[in-house]
Amino acid sequence: MHDLLEESNKCLSHDHDGTDPGNTHHDAELLESRVKLLNMAATIAKHAAPYIHPRLSAIEHTGKDGAPLQSGVLVVPSTMSMDEWEQAANTKT
Repeated sequence: MHDLLEESNKCLSHDHDGTDPGNTHHDAELLESRVKLLNMAATIAKHAAPYIHPRLSAIEHTGKDGAPLQSGVLVVPSTMSMDEWEQAANTKT
């Protein structure tokens, strides 16, 4: 996939190499080649994705000791000592 992307970028550099700026047939061929290379790279990426990036449904989302996830907000006033803060945090979990 990466090789195809590099090759498609070479099509861009050939397009701007100044060999024949008025040759629209050559420009069209380069564009067509680049599109084909990018499509092949995208197809490879599509087929490789399940092996590289796990689906979200395949990842187990659980809380502590397999319990459901819990969310909440703990507001900690700045006047609390570290011990008071830890005690408040432990009672919320």
